[in-house]
Amino acid sequence: MHKFRKHFLVMAITTLCLTGCNFAKDITPKVGMGQATETEAKVEESKEEASVEQTTSDVEKYASEETYAPEVNEDLLEAIEQISISYDEFSADKETKKDTWQEYFIDHFIRSDWDGYAYRQQKIEKDNHCIATKEQIEYVQYSLTGIDISFDSMKEDSIDVSSTVNATNNTYCEIKDYEVGGEDILGEGKINITANIEIGRGNTDEVKTYGIYVVLAENPKSCFGGYSIVSLFRNGVFEFNEAATEINGNVEDGSEHSFYGWCNRISDESTYSHFEFDEADDDIVYAAGVSVDITSKQRKFIEANPYEEFKVTYVYTKDMDNHAVESVKATNIEIADDNFKNRKSAEGDPLKGLVADDILEKFRASRPVKKPDSVEYEARALGHWVQETIGKDGFSEELREKGTDIGNGYEFCFGTDVGNNFDNNVPRMYEVYFTLKDYYNSDGKNNKEYYDDLIEDNEDLGNGDPKKIDQMYSDLQEFISMCNNVIRER
Repeated sequence: MHKFRKHFLVMAITTLCLTGCNFAKDITPKVGMGQATETEAKVEESKEEASVEQTTSDVEKYASEETYAPEVNEDLLEAIEQISISYDEFSADKETKKDTWQEYFIDHFIRSDWDGYAYRQQKIEKDNHCIATKEQIEYVQYSLTGIDISFDSMKEDSIDVSSTVNATNNTYCEIKDYEVGGEDILGEGKINITANIEIGRGNTDEVKTYGIYVVLAENPKSCFGGYSIVSLFRNGVFEFNEAATEINGNVEDGSEHSFYGWCNRISDESTYSHFEFDEADDDIVYAAGVSVDITSKQRKFIEANPYEEFKVTYVYTKDMDNHAVESVKATNIEIADDNFKNRKSAEGDPLKGLVADDILEKFRASRPVKKPDSVEYEARALGHWVQETIGKDGFSEELREKGTDIGNGYEFCFGTDVGNNFDNNVPRMYEVYFTLKDYYNSDGKNNKEYYDDLIEDNEDLGNGDPKKIDQMYSDLQEFISMCNNVIRER
C-alpha cells in the first residue's frame, strides 16, 4: 500500500498529498478571544510539560535498531496527523499509562489501513511478510512516544497487519502548512511544531480547519524522523454533523446482505480471507478491502476457483453502523457470474479506442459498462476478466516472469509488501497501463491527477525520474500484448 497524506479507504482508494509548505505565521483560532486565550494557556502548559524527562536515551533492547538523525520528515508529519485525528490534547506521559492506550496504538499505528511510515512498509510488511512481532510493536510505540512499555495485553506474540482496521472511521487529517521552532524555549533536544490542519471525513464534503501545537523530543532510535511526540494540543474539538456519521445507520441488525468482489489473499495464520470490493446490490457502504471470515469448506471453494469474482453473503450486525463495512463473517460464498447477465450497459465505454477491439468485444460480452467516466475502474475490471479468461494454468512461465519483474521493478506503483505479487498485480497492471494510455493519448488532459500521483509515488519510493513512468508504461504494454495474444489463441 502506498503512503497517503489523507488516510481513508472507502469504495476506492483516494490519494491526496502534502501541499507545499507556506509556513504558518499564526495558528491562533479565529473563533473569538475566549477560545484564543484558552489556546495560549494550553500552549504554555505544553511548554511546561516538555520539561518532563522522557525516556529518549537509547534503550538497550532497541540497540540493534537503526539510528536516525533528527529530521521533520513525512513519517513524523503523518504520525502527528494520526494523533490529531484522535486527540485535541495528547500527553505521551499520561496516555501511555492508560489501559486503553495499547489497543489504540495497535489499531492506529500497526493494523490501521494507513501504513504511511517506512518502518512498517519495509521491516513489517516486506521483510516480515506482514507479521508484526511483539518486539516490533513495542519498538514503534517507543519511537512514537519515547516511553518504553511492554505490550503484555497481546494475546499472541505477533499480529497479521494485512488484516487492517479502519481505525479513523474514514476520517482524515492533512497538515496544510507548518513551522518549526522552540529549541531556545524548550531546551536542548526539544522542538515544537505549529501547524494548520484540515480534518474531514472521506464520505462527506465537510472539512474543518484547526491549529495544532506539538512538542517533540529527539530520540535517535525513533523511526519517526528521530523524534518522539511529547505532547500535542489542537484548538478545539471537532464534531461532524449527525447526518455525516449515519453511514449504514439504517440497516436492520441481523439482516442478510451480499457484496461482490475478488479474493486477493487467504491468510495462512487465521480464518480470514481478503477481498477487493467491487459492488453491492444495495446502498451499504463498504471499504475498498473487506476481510471475510470463512469456513474451511469456503476456503477450499475459493481456492478451487482462482480469479473468479464471488458473491459474499453475510449477516449485518450493529457494530457495522457508522463506518464502511470492512469485516464480515460469510454465511455463503458463490461465483458471481449471474450478477452481470441482466445488467444494462451504461452509455459510453471509456475503454473504446484504448483496448484492442476484439479483446474489448469479448470482455463486454460478459461485463457491461458500469462506470462510463472511469478508465481506471473499467480497466481494472478488464484485468480481472483477463485473469479469469486465461486461468491459473494459462499464464506461461515467461508471462509470469515478465509480470513479476514489473512488480519488483516498480515498487513505487505496486507496493513493497507481500501484496506485490503476480496474481494481485495483473488487475493493477491493466488499470495503470490503460489509465496512462488515456493520459498520453490526450496529451495530458485526461487522468492528469492519476499521472501526478504516480510521479509523486516515484519521488517517495522510487528513483524520482519521470522517465521511470514512461519505461513502466512500455513494459506494461509488452506484458498486456502478450496476454492479448494468449486470449486470441484460445
